[in-house]
Amino acid sequence: MAPAANRRERERKRHREEILEAAEAVFAEKGFHRTTVEDVAARAEFSVGTLYNFFSSKEELFTSLIEKRIEQLSTTVTEVLEEVKAPEEAVRVLLRSRINHAFRHQGIISLDLLEYLHDHPLKMRQKMGALREQIQNRLIEFFREGMASGEFRSDLDPFDMTIALESLSHGFLFEWLTNPKKVDLRDKYEVIIRLFFDGVRKR
Repeated sequence: MAPAANRRERERKRHREEILEAAEAVFAEKGFHRTTVEDVAARAEFSVGTLYNFFSSKEELFTSLIEKRIEQLSTTVTEVLEEVKAPEEAVRVLLRSRINHAFRHQGIISLDLLEYLHDHPLKMRQKMGALREQIQNRLIEFFREGMASGEFRSDLDPFDMTIALESLSHGFLFEWLTNPKKVDLRDKYEVIIRLFFDGVRKR
């Protein structure tokens, strides 16, 4: 590819990223339904016509944003789990990384945006499902290792342990989304860890 073409491609990628960053900010402030393409274009300091050169609709813009964040979380999960060996440490690191990701992108996991995802783009649900399966499979491996080493109870099913951990963390996440003044998700990290490991550690 010629240098000029390379430069144009880099510039196009940069503009696309700028639009996505602006979109995340606007969606966080106004929610999906009240956000317009004009709002995002104004925040990104592009014309509406320029924005349409990158995204054909508000729906495509939003799903592209969610897809990018899912890919980022998937990469983070893969990296952090490759760095740890002990089962309990893996759970702690994974939970911490997911909480940090939720706080960095709090605006786009608000309830109305999650409702939109649930009701509409099949592709996004499939990607989120694939990420969930990836995390579940790694946790199951760690739980089996913990059982084999005597760290965890042997009378539990590793899949059930995974679902229990998900239920705990998602429950606190939901409370944080619905009542952030009452529940600080970061403060609940140790609560989730304690509740979970008190139930699965070998006595």
